[in-house]
Amino acid sequence: MKSLKLMKLGFVIALCIAIVLVVVLKQNIKPNSHVRLTIEIIEIGITLDQVKGKLGDPVYYQKDSNGYEMLTYLQDVSNLGPHEELGGINVVVKDGVVYKVMPILTD
Repeated sequence: MKSLKLMKLGFVIALCIAIVLVVVLKQNIKPNSHVRLTIEIIEIGITLDQVKGKLGDPVYYQKDSNGYEMLTYLQDVSNLGPHEELGGINVVVKDGVVYKVMPILTD
C-alpha cells in the first residue's frame, strides 16, 4: 500500500516536471512575435561597375586604410524600399549602386 502511494506520488511529480519542461521549451522555441527585423540602407559609394563578379559573389568594400571588410553576397534588389522587411542581407544593389544594409529591431 505504501509503495503504491509512492508510485503515484512519483508519477505526479514526473508529470509536473514534464509539463514545466514542455512550457519552458515552447517559450524558448517560439519566436518573439512583436519584434521584427527591418533594414536601413546606407550608400557606401561603390557603383556596380566597380564591383567585379556576379550575383551571389562575396562583395568587399574598403573599410579603412588597413584593409577591406567583406559584406556577405551581392544581390540585385532593384525595387527595395528604404525600410523593407528582409533578413540576412548585408549588401544590395539598387540603381547600379551597392548599398550596405543595417538591421534595425522594431516593435
